[in-house]
Amino acid sequence: MTTISWPSSGVAPYGETGPSIKEVVGEPGVAAAFSQNYSNENREVISIVKEPESMAELVYFTQRAVGSGYVKAWVYKGLCPKCKKSKMGKPIDEKTKKPKIRAKEYVCPSCGYSEEKKAHEETLFCEVKYTCPQCKFVGETTVPYKRKKFDGMDAIIFLCEKCKTKIPITKKLKEKGTADAGDDE
Repeated sequence: MTTISWPSSGVAPYGETGPSIKEVVGEPGVAAAFSQNYSNENREVISIVKEPESMAELVYFTQRAVGSGYVKAWVYKGLCPKCKKSKMGKPIDEKTKKPKIRAKEYVCPSCGYSEEKKAHEETLFCEVKYTCPQCKFVGETTVPYKRKKFDGMDAIIFLCEKCKTKIPITKKLKEKGTADAGDDE
């Protein structure tokens, strides 16, 4: 979490009052809450990440223990780059009416535009709430949704804001020292 603090004068850059929440439009992962009073005595905590309301709006979600710490991470579906109206998702199976989980592409339900899985996922961001296993700092961050190698395993890696320790989010059931076999999740 981030704390707002202004210079010793206590005056905000916008004057005595700032924009209200309704005046500020934010996207997922962007802090969009501002206080009406910016003095040092009235500091307000702003959440950097927006928790999901439904699994239907997500591409990826995990909640697990990492060492003696804890991680909750999710990735929102991205907008269609062509029509910018709908969120891209896995293609729907006509018989079962459910998403094809192992599909290698994402499809826009509005215009039918399709994009390769790897190319689409590189444009997305992973939002994370965590407790650092090293220093027990509770924080949140946003990192690119890109898996990198960490101790021989594919993992989404982010740094603790306080002690700068690398914290990995590995694929399920992967243990340290076992190599990843494929790209499927």
